[in-house]
Amino acid sequence: MSKENDPSRNTWNDDDENETPHTFRDSYLGALNQNRPGSRASDIPEDERGHPRTPSNRRRIYETDDEQPAQRPRPTRQSRAEVEARLRQRPRRNSEEIPAPPAVPVRRPPASPGRPTRNYTDVPPRQARQVSPNASRRNADRENEPSVEYDEVEIDELQPASHRHRRKHRRGGRAASNILIGCLGGIITLLVVAGVAAFLLLHNTPLGQTLGVGKSSYPQTSQQALTLGNATQLIVKNQLGNIAINVDQTASSASLTSAKKVQASSQSDANNQFKQMTLTVKQISQGSDPACLASTCLLITTAAPASTSNSGLLGSGTSNSFDLTITLPGSFNPSDPSLPPNTITADATIGNITVNGFNGILNLSGSAGNSNISVTHTLIYAGSCLQTTSGDITIDQGSTFNILKSSDLVPCSNTTSTDQHFWFSITSGKGDVNITFIATETDLNLDASINSGKISDDFDPNIPTDSYQGPLDPTTNPAPSASLRLFTSTGNITLHKQGA
Repeated sequence: MSKENDPSRNTWNDDDENETPHTFRDSYLGALNQNRPGSRASDIPEDERGHPRTPSNRRRIYETDDEQPAQRPRPTRQSRAEVEARLRQRPRRNSEEIPAPPAVPVRRPPASPGRPTRNYTDVPPRQARQVSPNASRRNADRENEPSVEYDEVEIDELQPASHRHRRKHRRGGRAASNILIGCLGGIITLLVVAGVAAFLLLHNTPLGQTLGVGKSSYPQTSQQALTLGNATQLIVKNQLGNIAINVDQTASSASLTSAKKVQASSQSDANNQFKQMTLTVKQISQGSDPACLASTCLLITTAAPASTSNSGLLGSGTSNSFDLTITLPGSFNPSDPSLPPNTITADATIGNITVNGFNGILNLSGSAGNSNISVTHTLIYAGSCLQTTSGDITIDQGSTFNILKSSDLVPCSNTTSTDQHFWFSITSGKGDVNITFIATETDLNLDASINSGKISDDFDPNIPTDSYQGPLDPTTNPAPSASLRLFTSTGNITLHKQGA
């Protein structure tokens, strides 16, 4: 603790006669007015003017070592009231006497566009309030503080806090709405760009043609007469459509109807594609084509560019097609059973094959894609082969197997053999085999098998469901000589009895 606050150092010595005597009240006033100008005569009470302070009228302040009186002298209420009255009567110091602290600049945010601001530079400094007679000294000291001059501020700073909070809340809501609108706009833009890219990617691909992206369907149909001549075998090879062959007993000549269908952006584009899809009809001799086993064959082939065929990017199919419908006269079926039968060979790369009203040898093949084979009202001779990579094979009511006349032709091989072999072969890689028999042709030896599926036989409900070798009808005696091979890798084999 410093010596200034030590009570033992703040007392006067009675022996010090050279100093001017002071009363406790004068010391109190001197401490309050040490920064004020010199005292004036009006500040000295009348009872003390001209009277020297003597030890008789001086209140003694004792040293800590002196013997303390029983009760410490205190100023009376009347003397304290007089001091406060004199303090109130004194004129106040001007603000010029005390240097004002530096003005604190008002920080204000930049004015928002379109929002008005007010200039408060003309507002006069706050005037010091007059102290009421009963005000405390703390209020008087607080009033002596320098006034603050106002600078230009934004209107938002002068509004209530609740209003500013609402404005900030509205501003935050507007910002969230702007962000949401921007995100939605970006998503829509990305979707549009992705759609355009997908359109350009699929426009000229097989998948795009299948879906008809940006194109329309254009058909073209034409019909022409066919000259069979001495041909005993009809060979049809179609890469891009269905093959339908019908023997009409009322027809006097053969004819061919071709139906082209393409996906194009305009009629001129469609015409260009039609020109690229060609059809060829010609007679060939044995050995000119591996499929030609007769002395004279009629060959019908179609051709299409790679862009409209099965190959290509993003897809194994195409919406373009080239369907062929062939009508043969009744004379194509030999009227003399002793004569060799005629042959129909059809190969559909993409499309279905149907044969109706024919009596002879069938070589029907679906080499790719999903090709279904259907035979109706046909007398099927030995050496026939019906096969497809993927699709169903159906021999419907009205069709029968000729079990009276054998053949040295080995089905599905284009070779001949005098050894024992199957007379008929029907196979599917992935699909069902459905055959309907008439009651008079049950004299067949059946060799049926599957990898995944079930075998069902109306003639023998107890037949094994996965593999069977034996007579179609278990009651047949003796054992049949004609044999039928049935196979499907994934699918069912169902043997129906006509009328059942």
